[in-house]
Amino acid sequence: MECLHRIHLPDRGAVPCGRCVNCRKNKRQSWVYRLQAEADEYPFSLFVTLTYDDEHMPTAMIGEDLFKSTVGVVSKRDIQLFMKRLRKKYDQYRLRYFLTSEYGSQGGRPHYHMILFGFPFTGKHGGDLLAECWKNGFVQAHPLTTKEIAYVTKYMYEKSMVPDILKDVKEYQPFMLCSRIPGIGYHFLREQILDFYRLHPRDYVRAFNGMRMAMPRYYADKLYDDDMKEYLKELREAFFINQMQQEWHHYINTSPRLRYIADQLETESKLDYERRAEEKLKLK
Repeated sequence: MECLHRIHLPDRGAVPCGRCVNCRKNKRQSWVYRLQAEADEYPFSLFVTLTYDDEHMPTAMIGEDLFKSTVGVVSKRDIQLFMKRLRKKYDQYRLRYFLTSEYGSQGGRPHYHMILFGFPFTGKHGGDLLAECWKNGFVQAHPLTTKEIAYVTKYMYEKSMVPDILKDVKEYQPFMLCSRIPGIGYHFLREQILDFYRLHPRDYVRAFNGMRMAMPRYYADKLYDDDMKEYLKELREAFFINQMQQEWHHYINTSPRLRYIADQLETESKLDYERRAEEKLKLK
C-alpha cells in the first residue's frame, strides 16, 4: 500500500511518512511475514501470555503531589531477566522471541504477549516450566498459529490501550522486544532466495497466502544496494502513477457528472490554448 502522506527529503526524494494508516498496515504486514518465516524454521513455537500477580506487579507513582496515584506499569527489565533465566536453563535450545506489552482493557493491568520460537514443551507442562523462569505471576502457553501472529502485531496498526494517567508518561508506554542477532525472519535470506531476487529485482514478496505485498524493509536492506533501491523506487512510483490514472479514468467513465466536468475542463483547456496561440500570432 502506498503512503498517503509522503515526505520529500532533499537527498532522498519522496519517502513514506511511517505514520499514516497505509504505512502502519505495511509495517504490520512486514512483521507478520518475518514472524511466519521465523516460525517455519522451528518444529515448535509457542504463543505465551505473561501476567503479574499483585505481589510482583511493577508500579509507579504518577501525578502531582497530593494527587499522586500508584499504577501498574510495563517493565522491559522484567522481560530481559525472564529471557536471561530461560536461556540459561534451556541453553541446549536455540530460543528466540518476539514480544509486545499491553495494558488490560478492564483494569489497565500490564501484561505481555510473546511468540517463543524453539521451546519444545507444550501444554500445561510447557506453561509450568516457563512460569519457573517468569517468577512474577502467571503464564499461559499454547502452540503458535497464524491467528496469534496477527494478534501480537496488531499494536503496529491499532493504538494500544493505555490508562489515561499514563498517556503522557513516555517511559511506561507499550513496547516491543525481540531477538536481534540475527533479526527475526533472517533465514528467509537463503542463498537461493538471494540469487533469485538479485537476478529478478523486485520490491515485493508473495505472502504465505499467495497475496502480493511490499517487501519487508529488513530484507530489502540485505538484498539491494542504494542504486538498486533507487531503481525499484522509480518502478514503484511509475506503477503508482499508472494505477492512479487508471482509477481516475474508471471514475470518469462510470460517473456522468465526472465525465461532464472532465469534458468541460478539456474544452476550457483547448480554448485557452487557442487564445494564447492567437495572441502570439498577433504579437508577430
